[in-house]
This record gives sequence, structure tokens and C-alpha cells, in this order.
Amino acid sequence: MSADAQSPYAVARALIDAAHAKDPAYLARTTTSEDASSDASDINHQDELSYADGVESWAIKLLESNPAKSSLLSSGPGGLELVKLAARCQHLERFLTPRSSYPEGKAGYFKWRRSLYVIQANRAAELLQQAGVSTEEQELVKKWVSKTDLQPGKDAGDPGTQLLEDAAVLVFLADQLEDFAEKHEDYTKEKMITILSKTWKKLSPHGKAAAAAIPLEEGLKKMVAEAVGEIDKQTAAAKDMAAQLPRLKSAAEAEAYLQSVAAASSSSSSSSTRADEASSSNLAASSSSTAPTSPPSVFGTRLFREGVDDPKAFNAWDHVEPPPEYLSTIRSLLATQALTRIPTSEAESLYHSQGKPAEYWDHFYSQHEHKFFKDRKWLGSEFPELLECTAEGAGRKRVLEVGCGAGNTVFPLLEKNRNAQLEMYACDYSSEAVQVVRSNALYKDPPVGKCEAFVWDLSSPEGIPPEVNVGEGGEDGLDLICLIFCLSALHPREWAQAALNLKRLLKPGGLILVRDYARYDLPQLRFRKGRMLDDNFYVRGDGTRVYFFTPEELREIFNAGPAPSPHAPSAPTTEDEAPSAAEEATSNGTIPVPPTEAVDAQPISQEPEGIFDFDTLQMALDRRMLVNRKEDKKMYRNWIQTKLRKR
Repeated sequence: MSADAQSPYAVARALIDAAHAKDPAYLARTTTSEDASSDASDINHQDELSYADGVESWAIKLLESNPAKSSLLSSGPGGLELVKLAARCQHLERFLTPRSSYPEGKAGYFKWRRSLYVIQANRAAELLQQAGVSTEEQELVKKWVSKTDLQPGKDAGDPGTQLLEDAAVLVFLADQLEDFAEKHEDYTKEKMITILSKTWKKLSPHGKAAAAAIPLEEGLKKMVAEAVGEIDKQTAAAKDMAAQLPRLKSAAEAEAYLQSVAAASSSSSSSSTRADEASSSNLAASSSSTAPTSPPSVFGTRLFREGVDDPKAFNAWDHVEPPPEYLSTIRSLLATQALTRIPTSEAESLYHSQGKPAEYWDHFYSQHEHKFFKDRKWLGSEFPELLECTAEGAGRKRVLEVGCGAGNTVFPLLEKNRNAQLEMYACDYSSEAVQVVRSNALYKDPPVGKCEAFVWDLSSPEGIPPEVNVGEGGEDGLDLICLIFCLSALHPREWAQAALNLKRLLKPGGLILVRDYARYDLPQLRFRKGRMLDDNFYVRGDGTRVYFFTPEELREIFNAGPAPSPHAPSAPTTEDEAPSAAEEATSNGTIPVPPTEAVDAQPISQEPEGIFDFDTLQMALDRRMLVNRKEDKKMYRNWIQTKLRKR
């Protein structure tokens, strides 16, 4: 439909621009009255109407230079006229929600930004409704303005959402960067480059090409070039490390490696070069008593020596066992929390009864969608078996993620997939989570292979889901099932049925990959009173449940054989674990057992050979010491990771 004077689009544009025109910054620019100048005395940002013009202009330019995306969006509801309206809503009435209305600090800033997305999207829908724009088109604009299904810098997200993100970044670079740099003259060059790097990463490849052509002041141009170069360097380094570096799984392994490096360095006349230090989320290399001055950057080698190393040298250390006195802290916290355990009847009705667990997770995903957890980029290094399924020529592979959430495991795998015969399945007992997965563009049209998402309760007594056809006798079972921070959401009484269902889904020789919370992990010890459901089992502030495991419990759940040897995986970041922000964290657990450095390789009991359902290929505890340098605090994280093979 053309946007003539009587069209709903023209009416909507007028309403949107009228709202922008109330911005004090706009009034200051267009009015000379004393009142307007006084009201806008603190204004130092681009007014909303000018910003709307800029975002729309860049959106049009990007579409003109990208016929494929233009054609795609033109064929959708409302066509390009709707895209233009959405572009004009990016900062709609932002002046009504100032930054000062939210707490200071980074957390307050991010909360403000997230709130703005929702407020602006809802206001845009209201104005479109007033103009007579269809409900379907209102919802589409809400999606774009709220940044729903945005996967910054990728083509996998919603094309309209990414287009508007590109346009907004280009407005910043073209119209606001010089003023920003002038306003923040106190920022170091390194800080500016960091800001520019984060900004650049938001752009799609097409957006980056447009940004590269923007004329900038020479000093800023050089900083942008350095930022882009830094990103390229990080990307290349990440690929190299993922492909080549060993993953050291225990303190003993790390010590042996560092000794070999030290020996090689001392016998070599050439000086060794140090690889760029990996990010703290990957917890890369560091010093050791036996390490050379500049050891290569290898995951799992940041070993802390009490009384020798300065804990503040890094914000995280590998394979650290808490000191003996920490046990008394655990005992005290657990005893305190046990005093306010939730009564069984109350816990049953509020958190365990039929449908309740899924209801709480539905609420969680309806609020956060895909924005809470980050994609699990570490999957290939911790679980290379997953990547093997995506390799070109790997043949038919059937993979299921249970507890898929927003698809933070599924989509990284689909992005890497080169196997036309990959069958990817994703399930969750939250229908909201499954809907988030299904709404992703990569799910709707994967470049290679296929993906199916569905609602299923892992602990369902009704058995395995019909969406995964394993044949009459299970002869067409799955090759691999992964459960990432999934089992911990179940009630202990549900474990047996869950294990039985998983066993039925797998073919003989199929793998189960588990990563979850381990006993006495920091979140367990932070739970406040009134959060304990049972020993080592808690409820977060949002109603979702979490259990903290021991290796012995996982073996018992799956009836698995003994672990081959003690390991300690060099785990992923804490960004992908269950919602610590949604937790009213507190301490818990009741039976105080000292933290174990490594998993005992001996079986729990001496069952006869052949009685086990699974062989244990790996049973690993991942221990990290995190350091809050500002408050001079040491915090201990514990995760558990296991690989089981069906007999």
C-alpha cells in the first residue's frame, strides 16, 4: 500500500513525529523562547526527531544496497512502509525515561536499556493502533523496536531487527561519535577502542561495509580501524585456540604441561612469545611455579599458589580447592538455611505440583526471551562430540538437546553445521522457551540439515516424545543427547524416570553429555532464608528450582559405571548458567562435606560387570576461584561435567 495522506501509515508517521516533537532537545533546537531554553538547559544529545530521520535514512540506504533483504522485508506485512515506521520508533519518547530514573552503575544502565526497549515498543504499538495499522503489523513493529530475535552481527536473527540495529549504529558513527568523543575526553584511548569494538560487533556484515565508508575525523578513523583490527585478532585467536590448544582437565595435568614448557624454554636459545591473554570468561593461561616467564596461552593453566601468587593478579584461577577454613563457612551457612526450610506441603503446592515448574519457566522466558543467556561458544572445546556431528560428510546424526531454553546450544551448532544429514531436536517443558526457538530465523530455515523443537517434560511418565521416532525396538535411536544446566531443574524424585526416558531415546553406543551445578557452588551458598526445598535443592526468587550435584549422585541417577580417571574440565563462562540474576541467591545444603578436589576414579560400590546401563567416559569437577578485586573477596565456583555412553 502506498503511504498517501489517508493511509494508516501516513497517520502513524504523523503521530510518531508529533511524539518526537515533544522532546525538550527538539524544542531547544527549534524554539527560541526563554522557557524552552530553560527547560532544555541540560540537553546535550541529538533530539529524537533528528534521530528518527537518521535511522530511517540509513535503513533505506541499507535496503537499497541489499536487494535480497529489501525483497524479503518488502514481501512481509506492511512492506517497506512498515520498516520505515519502525525505524522512526527507535528512540520513541525516550526523554520520558531518563537514565537518572534507574540506579547508578553498570547493572542500572543495562536495566534502563532493557526497559527502554519494552517501553518504546509498546508505545509504538499504541500509536500504530490509533492510526488503524493492523494488529499483525503492530506486533511486527514491537518485535523490531524491542530488539527481539536480535543476534548482533549475524544473519541468523530477524532481518528487520538487525536492519534497525545496523541503522542505529550507523547513526551513532556518522552523527554522534565526534560529540561523544569530545564529551568524554577523559576516556583513555584503550577505553574508546573497547567501546568502538563493542559497537562494531553489533553490525551485520552489510552494516560493517556501510560503516567503513563513513567519513570520520582522522583521529577517530584511526581508533575505529584499531577497534576493527582488535576484533579480527580476537576472532582469529579464538579460532586458533578452539582448533589447536589442549584442554587441561586437572591441576596435575596443568602442572605437567607447564613443566614441559619450562623445560623447553630453558633449553632453547630463542625467546618464547606469549600469545594474547584469553578473556577471563575463557580463563586462559597464567603463571605457575614451574612455568616460564611467558608460557603459551593454554586453557586450564592458571594455577594459584597460596602465599606465592597475588590473587588479584587475575579475576579467576583454575583448579582451586577452597582452604580448610572454608568448610566451617559452608557448615554455618547450611545450618542457618536449614532453619528456614520451606515446609513440604507448601513446597509441593507452590513449586512441585503438576504444571508448576513449567509455569515458572514460561514466565521466565516470556520476560527474557532469548536475551538472558548467551550462546554457548565453548561447546566445541568441552564437547567436541557435538561438533563431530556437524562435520561435512559425517553421515546421519541425530542429536537432542533437552532443556533447550532459548536455543543457546542449538543455534551455535546449526551455525556451524555442514552435515546435510544432521537431525537436530530441541525440547523444553516450557512452551514459551520452545516458541522462542521456533521464532528464530535460523530455526525456520537452517542452511543445512534440519531442526525440530517441541514441548516435552524430561521426567514424563508417558515416556519418550513422539517427535523423535526411535523405531519399534529403539533401533533408530539418537546418537547424542545433551543436558546443559537441565537436570538441576528437576525434583530428585523425577530423576529415575528422566534417566529411563533418556536411555530409551539413545541407540546403543549413544552419548549423554551433562553439564550442571556441583555441590557447594557459589549460588548454593548465597541463597537467602526461606529458599531451601530440601537438602541441596532450592527455589529461586522467580520460582524456578535448582539442585547441586555430586559425581556420585550423577552415577547413581544413570546407573553408570566408574569414572576412568579424575578430571577437572576447563569449563565455559558463568554467563550461560541458570539465572543467577533471577536467583535471590543464598547458601544451602545440609550435610557439610568437604569439597573434593577431584572425582574418585573408584566405583561407589563393586557391582558385577554388565549391570550398569552406561559407561562413564568422563566425570569431572570444574573448580574456579573468582576474585572480586575491589572488595578483596575470593569466591568459589563448582560445576560438574560428565559424558556417558549407553551400553
